[in-house]
Amino acid sequence: MCGNSLLDFVTSANTIDPSETGLCALDLNEMTWRKMADGPDIFGGGEWRWHYLAISPNSTMAYLLGCPTHEEDLGLGEGEEYLSDVLPIDLSRLGTHNRQKHGENPGDGMLGWDMAKVFDRHDTDTGADFVIRAMKDEAAEGDEWDMAGVWGSNVNANSPMPAEEDDGLPPEQVMGPPIKVHKLILLSRWPHFGTMYNAHMREFHRGSLYLPDTYTVVRAFMYYLYTDSIATSPYCPNLSTVAGLLVMANLYDMKRLRTLALNRLFVELDIESAAVVWEKAGVAGEEGLRKKAARFALTFWGRIVRTMGFRRLSRRSVLDLCEETDVEGRVLGGDELGVVGAIDGGDVFGHGFRGGVGFGGNGGMAVRRKRARAGDGDEDVLDGDEDEEMG
Repeated sequence: MCGNSLLDFVTSANTIDPSETGLCALDLNEMTWRKMADGPDIFGGGEWRWHYLAISPNSTMAYLLGCPTHEEDLGLGEGEEYLSDVLPIDLSRLGTHNRQKHGENPGDGMLGWDMAKVFDRHDTDTGADFVIRAMKDEAAEGDEWDMAGVWGSNVNANSPMPAEEDDGLPPEQVMGPPIKVHKLILLSRWPHFGTMYNAHMREFHRGSLYLPDTYTVVRAFMYYLYTDSIATSPYCPNLSTVAGLLVMANLYDMKRLRTLALNRLFVELDIESAAVVWEKAGVAGEEGLRKKAARFALTFWGRIVRTMGFRRLSRRSVLDLCEETDVEGRVLGGDELGVVGAIDGGDVFGHGFRGGVGFGGNGGMAVRRKRARAGDGDEDVLDGDEDEEMG
């Protein structure tokens, strides 16, 4: 158990192939299962045997105790197990938390509800005494701009008034509307702002702060500071926005926001957001989420490449995503997937395959081997297909 989740660890054994291992979680509130990770990504593949599991009652750390496979046969008595290694697993990196529930939209009578009433109001005076600026969403797409604030030639070429060199701000016409906030709330909720403000940096005297991210993500971040919520709302409209919040959480070391973002992204990953989630997870250094998003994208490749999220990736990101498959991978059409029983999900016999069924490769060959073992008269045909694919 970890928080409100029941965890199921399936590790390698004499009767369990490494491709069948993994970590799943049952949400006891929703009573739904979800796969958190494939075994080879977290358990070390078939080179290890894990005999015991311990989970910390006060954190999200899990510990597996076991040994390498070559140390199993040490002349021990029957029923005895050799323990030489401990594998720590931080479950928070897989979207699990053991304290607060998922950040929900505040309701009437809650503090967050009242705080939201004074957030970014332009129609009335709420006493806002600071301004946050960010990039228009459409100005930050593709190769025109990156997180380091390096401007591409397209934006600068269309800029009648280049940014002033002394303030380092982008041109005004590609900036989003000002976000009106209160210094007191930012000082109490955002340590980075407190450090900057107390040092009397340039932003202190100017009364405004530019954040090098898109307007939607920055506004959702400010809304989180007011309400402690990243649930779906007009301020946080989709998972792509949550993926942007994950980057900000890692950039400013905000553990609560990181946990909430990971939880939503692991649980709610979908077709429209998968490409963006993959890219942002790589920027944030969240390898577990990046690998899951990559497998998801390769499995549903035909649908992913038709989403706006994929088309907004930079050229470099598109190439990197294509390289997530193995070197022998190939795209399979719908008819071919039907032959191996992997349409609409790529999940055959209840197991996920690392190569990504949508891209063939090792995962596709694993499917063929399983069907050959299960079939009565198709073994020769399937083996022939596999030899042809490998040849």
